[in-house]
Amino acid sequence: MTPAISRPPPAGLADTMTIICNYCGNNAEMVSGDAIYPHRPDLYHRKFYRCQPCGAYVGCHEGTDKPLGRLANAELQGQTTSP
Repeated sequence: MTPAISRPPPAGLADTMTIICNYCGNNAEMVSGDAIYPHRPDLYHRKFYRCQPCGAYVGCHEGTDKPLGRLANAELQGQTTSP
């Protein structure tokens, strides 16, 4: 049996992710939790993607740079689902 061959990711894709804001079309930047929640020291270590021009943001899966979903603006963040 032949062992599995580990291949590196394609050029330019290693450890990078481009997140485009679904509201304004600008690139989102990765920031730490203190940029999003300055009053929550317990979230300072978490990673977020934030669109600086419009303020939309999304958190990342713990220990990764992978977003939890899509960017959410203030209107979407204020919405809750009813039981």
